[in-house]
Amino acid sequence: MASVPLHAGEALAPFVAARPAPEPDLQALDLEFSSRGDRATARLLRSAEPVTPCPLAVLVHDAGGCSGDAVVEPLAIALARQGAAAVALDLPLHGPRRSAKLTEKFLAVIEGREPGEEGTILFEQVLAQSVADVGAAIAAAGAASPLAEPAAIVGIGFGARVAALAAPVAGVDAAVLVCGPELAGLAGQDPLAWPRETAVGALHILADAGHAEADRLAKAAGGLATRAPRPDEDALPDSITRLLLGPSGPLRQ
Repeated sequence: MASVPLHAGEALAPFVAARPAPEPDLQALDLEFSSRGDRATARLLRSAEPVTPCPLAVLVHDAGGCSGDAVVEPLAIALARQGAAAVALDLPLHGPRRSAKLTEKFLAVIEGREPGEEGTILFEQVLAQSVADVGAAIAAAGAASPLAEPAAIVGIGFGARVAALAAPVAGVDAAVLVCGPELAGLAGQDPLAWPRETAVGALHILADAGHAEADRLAKAAGGLATRAPRPDEDALPDSITRLLLGPSGPLRQ
């Protein structure tokens, strides 16, 4: 896993605090760190007694969610049970970073209820900050807990777009994109592109049949990508854990 420094010129060191773990055998930490001048937050979950440094999985929630929501937290628990360190981001305008005015405006843009240039600018700003947050979160997680190569990123809904853009530049070895409805998950701008030259070794795309943007992304990624139906929410933690930590998974040590 490549080292990803905090944004140049940022002097604030990551802040780490213990929080109650969802299970007795797990350790939970709250992280606060700088990302492009913003104070960002995340939750880290791993085994309470790790024998060796853990491979890392970065989890990026959907629009309207947060690091501890009903989709992300079960996934973090499933990954931590199998020996990974799961760091779940709070995206800009979400969780502790929520804004009384701008959060609702951003969700309206995502849902297609507020078209126009102002909404497009807000979308692009949130997306750019979110991509930067991924690299900063990897650095903060490494400062808080011993990590081992390799690393992966998992994005859900809007987080799938963040993960697709962040994966080639964040030093991860694999990406899992759990695509939601096209407007909610991969809205705005052009269809997702995938660079021809990237260190990412595996790209797993989970999307319903007929998801045009997911299909275009799979085609752009070529032989790197696998395309499968999106599992039901209850099955999502086990499905992604098998992809990343199964016998041939990219996080398998």
